[in-house]
Amino acid sequence: GAGSGAGGRTPVAGAFEHGVGRAWRDGVLAALDEVAAGREVAAAVVAAMVPSLGAVHADGSAAGPGLLYGDRRGERPGDDGSPPGDAGELVAFLAWQAAHAPDAAGYGPAQAVANHALAGRGAIDTTTAMTALPLFVGTGWDPTVAAAAGVAVGTLPDVVPGVEPAGT
Repeated sequence: GAGSGAGGRTPVAGAFEHGVGRAWRDGVLAALDEVAAGREVAAAVVAAMVPSLGAVHADGSAAGPGLLYGDRRGERPGDDGSPPGDAGELVAFLAWQAAHAPDAAGYGPAQAVANHALAGRGAIDTTTAMTALPLFVGTGWDPTVAAAAGVAVGTLPDVVPGVEPAGT
């Protein structure tokens, strides 16, 4: 499906993306299987670079590519040359994903996609969410910023306190 090809790729100059299916879901599940072989796994911690953002279907499968830190689709009109990873890059990723995968059930970073694969819940911790400023405002998603990007806050991942489990 869309975005399920090779792990990392640069399909055109300035584009940095992952195949959401392969890198953010299948790879995570394969790693868990490898670690769990013959063992009981009590917990898993999901970490990834930020920002990243993919569009997903309700089952967590890819609805488009996973955009990565520094991708040109994170540039904004009037961008002052701020470095990749600044406060607006993820919002620009979200606007691009919403325009190119409007039928997606949700939009989330690699961590949310991996957590959905592992526990059935597309969730991120508050520390990861804080990297989404101004979309995340410390207590939740800003509906005005989300709407300006073309999505409703209900399409964004759940946010759990930093040390709370996202699922089982």
